[in-house]
Parts: sequence; structure tokens; C-alpha cells
Amino acid sequence: MAFTRFRALLALLAVLLAAAGFGLGRLTAEPSAPGEGSVEVGFARDMIRHHEQAVLMAQLAYDHAEDPLVKAIGYDIALSQQHQIGMMTRWLEEWQVPATGEAPPMAWMGHHESHAEGDDALMPGMASPAQLDDLAEATGPSFETRFLELMIDHHTAGVDMASYAAEHASVDHVRTLAAGMVEAQRNEVVMMSDMLNN
Repeated sequence: MAFTRFRALLALLAVLLAAAGFGLGRLTAEPSAPGEGSVEVGFARDMIRHHEQAVLMAQLAYDHAEDPLVKAIGYDIALSQQHQIGMMTRWLEEWQVPATGEAPPMAWMGHHESHAEGDDALMPGMASPAQLDDLAEATGPSFETRFLELMIDHHTAGVDMASYAAEHASVDHVRTLAAGMVEAQRNEVVMMSDMLNN
């Protein structure tokens, strides 16, 4: 029941933040919108997919974890990344580009490896379906260890993506959000690594 209420809260938050993002986007609109093949569009698309998995794992942490700190981390990650999903979704709408494209994941970073369409596990840091199933079935300390390990890998890859966008994007508010992601996720990686080692 608590997990259902938490998911409903996240859904409501996404709607409210998307609406708020519309106003923010209008105030900070750039003269020309990024298009296909741009760092901005590629970053938004890939980071939305990356964040969606982080939110899923964070919801599991809120529901399954016994350690209050792990539960709190899950809650914070779910809320912050759902907020960012709302912002990036609104950007794609404002730029009038579809939510998905034909380019493989990470192509906007200069990565040109062959990726199977829709295979999120091939994006750096993404947990495989089997890993997600194992996480969903785990409880107690076993769950907490698996969650921290998966989220550290997930965040580490997310930092790489956000660092590239912060350095190479041309749109100011994209660089600002990306830089904020880098700082927040690096700090969380340090905290979660300390938790695993203690």
C-alpha cells in the first residue's frame, strides 16, 4: 500500500513538474531549438531512459529496504530524478523532436557502437533485466547491498553522460542541469560507497 501511494505521488509530481518546466522553458528559451543529432537532444533522450531505471530501483529501495538510510536514498533519488525527467521531457516537446530517435544510445557523445534497438542493458550503467528481477526479489541486507552496487554503477555512468553534456551542450539550461547532475550523483556515489564499505 505504501509503495502504491509513493508511485502515485511520483506520478503527480511528474505532472506538476512538467507544467512548471513549461514555464521555465519559456523563460529560458534559446533563439534556435536543438535538433536531431545535437548533444542536447541526445542527452535528454538517453538521460530520461537512464533516469527511468534509477527511479524504478529507487522505488524498490523505498519499498524493500530495512535500513532507513537506504530507504531515504531511494526516496531522494526517485523524487529528484522524476523531477529531472519532467524537465527533459518538456525540453523535447519544446524543441519539437520525438521522445526517441533512430541514433543508437550515446551517439551524441561520439559513441558509435552497434546497439540492439530498445536494449537498455547496453547503455552504460543500466542494470540488466535479470539484475532487476534479482533486486526485486531480494530483501533486507541482501537487497540493500545489491541496490547500492547497482546504483553506484548507474550513477557512475550517469556522471559520464552528464559531464559530457555539461561541457559540450550549447544551451545554457541544459549545461546547468547536467552540471547539477554531476555534482549530486558524485556525492551520492561517495556516500553509497562508504555505506558498502562500513
